[in-house]
Order: sequence, then structure tokens, then C-alpha cells
Amino acid sequence: MEDVEENLSYAAKAKPNMLTPAEREALGSAIYAYRHAPGHIDCTGCYQCIPCPQNVAIGYIFAYVYNNYLLHRNEERAMMDYTVSMSPVQRGDPASSCIGCGECLAKCPQHLDIPNLLAKVKETMGK
Repeated sequence: MEDVEENLSYAAKAKPNMLTPAEREALGSAIYAYRHAPGHIDCTGCYQCIPCPQNVAIGYIFAYVYNNYLLHRNEERAMMDYTVSMSPVQRGDPASSCIGCGECLAKCPQHLDIPNLLAKVKETMGK
């Protein structure tokens, strides 16, 4: 709750053009590096693809676990995020639970080939 309150405090102070040109450039560079990491999945984490009939945590897996792994190459952290943090109760099931039904395809505003990308994540993450 403390984090939420702190975030709300910062958000209350936000206003258009409050970042300096140097801050905007630094932010833009960070976003570029993140979005152009080799193998990056262009998922925005909008969660329009869920609910998944198999309870696969699609947006969380792509936007948080997999893309962060590609950027930082920290396998230990990625596996912690993918296994411990992503319990079926908390987030959903892993990529290996995807049966390729394709129900998610029509829902994705980025038109990602979600079943094939989940297979890629399964191959990389081992489940």
C-alpha cells in the first residue's frame, strides 16, 4: 500500500511537459533499448487477450517476464518471475499451458501471433 500511495503522490504532481528535454531524451533512449532488444515481443501488456481458456498469463509473460529477460539476460530473476511470482492463483499459468486454440488472436490489438510466441517463450523458459 505504501508503494501505491507514493505512486499516487508522484502522479498528483504530474503535468504536461514537466520533464526536461534531457529527461525526455533519456526516457526515449530507455524505451528504444527495451523495444529493440533482440527477440522482443511487441506486447503492450494491455491484457485484451485474456481471459484465456487455459488461464495462460499472456500479457504478463510477454510484457513483463520474457521481454525483461531479453533485455537484462538475468535468467535467475526471469525464472523467479516466471515461476514463483506467476503462481496460477496470482497471475495465471505458464506458456506451456497454451493449447493453440487461437481465442486470443482476434482480441490482440497488436495482432501478435500469440500461440507461436508462447511456444517460443516455452522453448526459452523451459515451461
